[in-house]
Amino acid sequence: ATCADNAGLEVLARLPRLETLYLNASTFDDEGFETLAKIKSLQSLAFDHNGRFSGRGASALKSLPNLRSLRFGGCMKFTGEGVKASAELVQLESLQLHHCGVGDDDLPPLAGLPNLKSLFVSSQFNGRLTGAGMKHLAQIQTLESLKVAETVVTYESGLDALAQLSRLKKLELDKVGASTMDIEKLRAAMPQTEIKWTAASDDEI
Repeated sequence: ATCADNAGLEVLARLPRLETLYLNASTFDDEGFETLAKIKSLQSLAFDHNGRFSGRGASALKSLPNLRSLRFGGCMKFTGEGVKASAELVQLESLQLHHCGVGDDDLPPLAGLPNLKSLFVSSQFNGRLTGAGMKHLAQIQTLESLKVAETVVTYESGLDALAQLSRLKKLELDKVGASTMDIEKLRAAMPQTEIKWTAASDDEI
């Protein structure tokens, strides 16, 4: 759906069997999450290009017992407050933070999600996600799949920390500025993990 505001969410809340909801270019604010929390059947939620909410209201979603997957994409006002709120959703198994205003120092709360198996973080080459962020991600010991995109990092500055993720089966580094030598070091340190690397172009960096 497009352009869903707070009133529009009230209409959606009347759908008692709704399991998957994707909203693009919605206009609801943080209070809207309280309305979404009424839809107890929800299993998957995705929001792209919302320019109003900070994400702090997302903590209301912890009352959704079946919610397993949550995505925020292109929500530039979604920052550290939103990450902290999302970290209260202990039922989550998958979380995507794509092109949001999230940086290194916002990531530590995610280590408190006991069931998180899949995580995607991208920074749009804005400099907010660095090797320090990799070290925070390495604390999420439940991860089985991790995708990091649009950043520049070396093995010593943070990639090496990812070897701490003993349960990680798949690591995708998409448009990541790193040297071939550093990626080979990472592969050697993580033989149990399938690592896919797409290098960033000079123009992107």
